[in-house]
Amino acid sequence: AAGHVGGSLNIELGDSFASYVGWFVPFGAAVVLVLPEPVEDALVEATTHLFRIGYDRIVGVLAGGVMAWRDAGGTVASYPVVSAAAAADELAKGARPHLLDVRYPYEWRDDGVVPGSIELSIGDLADRLDTLPRDAPITVMCRSGSRASIAASLLDAAGFDVRLVSVGGAPDIAASLGTPGRGAAPTPTR
Repeated sequence: AAGHVGGSLNIELGDSFASYVGWFVPFGAAVVLVLPEPVEDALVEATTHLFRIGYDRIVGVLAGGVMAWRDAGGTVASYPVVSAAAAADELAKGARPHLLDVRYPYEWRDDGVVPGSIELSIGDLADRLDTLPRDAPITVMCRSGSRASIAASLLDAAGFDVRLVSVGGAPDIAASLGTPGRGAAPTPTR
């Protein structure tokens, strides 16, 4: 959020990396990686994940990362971050920002939702960008910040004014507002 190559997609190199790449990067697209240190180890990990799902057009790695990109005259974009506690405090004081909750439907049910938030699962986001409001910033949240980071980068690349809940998440905000989980749906009986 603090500095990234404009238009890039932020997918953390971890266990879900390949899944999210498969969801959001068109198959066959040329990919340039911006990797964490140590770059050599990260490159092996990233290419292994990508090759396993058929993404074999890795055309480069950004040497020196985002700072080298900036120093070479490349565009560096950013967007603000907020903690779940700060977002909850704003809501408690009467602010009504556009909130986007990108968790999965079972999480909305089990862990609660922030009243008035837009519930749009991360997997559906790219296909539904045109349904989101553009009249004010959108604050993006999930459970812990990982999916919200991906969503924020998608929104940023699409020209939205975005803010990321990077510490804590929607369940923390919901709980602080007194809106706990909805609970599991009742089990039908015969």
